Amino acid sequence: MIRQLNDILSESCKNNGMYYMSNDMIDRDLLWKGGIHLTDRGTRVLAANMADLINDVILPNYYSYEL
Repeated sequence: MIRQLNDILSESCKNNGMYYMSNDMIDRDLLWKGGIHLTDRGTRVLAANMADLINDVILPNYYSYEL
């Protein structure tokens, strides 16, 4: 069910000119016991994923845009 929702979100983002950040690498090992909140390591993984999206996708597209 999660994969289906992520596929829908990804497609919706693409269709509306928005960025989609996949977090497929975050699994139960990176969540606290309740399965909702990220562990400290999980937070670092999420932050690195965000930084990669910004540095590899968003900034290059921003700076290549001609005014």
